[in-house]
Amino acid sequence: VKARSNVSKYSQSPSRFAITSSAEEIVSDGPEGKFSPFASIMLTFLSNQQEPILGTGRLFEEIKRHISIDQKPQARHLEVKGRLYDDNFIFIVEID
Repeated sequence: VKARSNVSKYSQSPSRFAITSSAEEIVSDGPEGKFSPFASIMLTFLSNQQEPILGTGRLFEEIKRHISIDQKPQARHLEVKGRLYDDNFIFIVEID
């Protein structure tokens, strides 16, 4: 519950953050009927997350660490109508 009290400091400002499987390279969609390698890594990491608060920077680092050397995932804060939304986007993880 300590983590919940820290959430308010992270939710003061809006954030727009994108993580993509690659910049310009063609990447694998994976086997038919299955998630792509990129999505599989992301979903596995999110499913196994044990910390109550997860930032997008940590998520991106885990994806990069586990993705094939052929893929070059990208991450960045987004600019919308001239405003850069560069605050931290976080996931609040429900731990059973």
